[in-house]
Amino acid sequence: EHPVFVVDPSSGELSVSRAVPAHVRVVVLDHEHANEFVLGINVADNGGLVDGAMLTISVQNIPEPPKFVENPFPQTRHVQENSEIGTVCGAPVLAEDDDFGDNVGLRYNLTNFEEAFAIDHVTGEITTLKRLDFEKDEEYLVVINVTDFTGLSDTITIPIRIEDVNEAPVGVPSETFVPENAEANDVVWKSLSGSAASLLANDIDSGKWGQFTFAIVSQKGRYVARDNVWEDVDAFRIDSTSSSLCIASSNSLDFEAVPEYKVEVRVLDAGNMFDVFEVGVNVLDVNEPPEMPDVVYTHILENSVEGSIVADFGADYVDIDDQKSIDYSILRGSHGSKEKFMIEDTGLVVVGKNALLDYEDMKKSDIECFALVLEARDRGIAGRQLGGSFSRPLAATGEMRACIDDVPEPPAFVQAEYVLTI
Repeated sequence: EHPVFVVDPSSGELSVSRAVPAHVRVVVLDHEHANEFVLGINVADNGGLVDGAMLTISVQNIPEPPKFVENPFPQTRHVQENSEIGTVCGAPVLAEDDDFGDNVGLRYNLTNFEEAFAIDHVTGEITTLKRLDFEKDEEYLVVINVTDFTGLSDTITIPIRIEDVNEAPVGVPSETFVPENAEANDVVWKSLSGSAASLLANDIDSGKWGQFTFAIVSQKGRYVARDNVWEDVDAFRIDSTSSSLCIASSNSLDFEAVPEYKVEVRVLDAGNMFDVFEVGVNVLDVNEPPEMPDVVYTHILENSVEGSIVADFGADYVDIDDQKSIDYSILRGSHGSKEKFMIEDTGLVVVGKNALLDYEDMKKSDIECFALVLEARDRGIAGRQLGGSFSRPLAATGEMRACIDDVPEPPAFVQAEYVLTI
């Protein structure tokens, strides 16, 4: 709307018009845009005579610094975490230098994070120098400098955003414990103190990638009676609330039969990345009562002497620690029979001292057999590492029916001496 140049009508002084906005003058008076202007100037006297001349104005070149194309609103670059070294981080960073054209001689340099990134000094392409970790640094503000032949420069800050990539969780192997008398839904222990053991895994991801679940892949038990072979079992399950191994059903554990298990667990994150790890389960021995027959029938000849064997009532030990550590006693017996018999340390029942076993006396009293209640009690050795109720001495009882068999006996005079008078 206004001419760039104006001439004073009186003095003939030529100048740049102040009416032209500054931002327009910068564009118009640009050596690289137009290096000269040709003006037609007329001069007239008071008599109306006129003369004209052509005036050429040259625009002098002043060195100007290069300018980044993206300033002042640079575009964010993106690169995935764990990318290979040398991965390109988005489009090159470009600058322009109107003084030289074609951007010849521009040189790009990083001024920070030189340990993580590199820039091509000619093209402005940014690449990685190491594997980047989203969980450590989510974004870098990389400062780049561009310099021309004259040393003039410009600076730009480029955001480089590290994109999160799902990484597999890592399960934590562990050794756990459980007493053999554990019931269904009881949780395995992380120590002998009885504190619950939770399944553990590490995942460096955050957000949705950092969420994971556990599932049993396989479980095996070591069977002692089968030469310690490991066989598939179904003894455990995972409690989804506590993420703990727990017992699948009651009465399923037996220290003497299967003292340890190996459970393979898979940890799976929300991005279907997974790891498989092993949890060992050690079954703890708990004191169990010895086993005795409910009823044993036996026969013994009348008049048997002290020490004569009546029956072998030895109990079967369940806990290996109870071998040769079971105490026997006769709790009670019918018709005074408790005093007629005794039980040895081995569980062998024999005729007692001064015992009188008389078939005819028993018949007169209408007694066929003596009934005795016998007890086998352990010493609470098994389970002592746990203590308390796990090692309380336990007992089992059984009944012995001892029947006295008749033995032919010679007749006997009623009295030892008879006196006759003839």
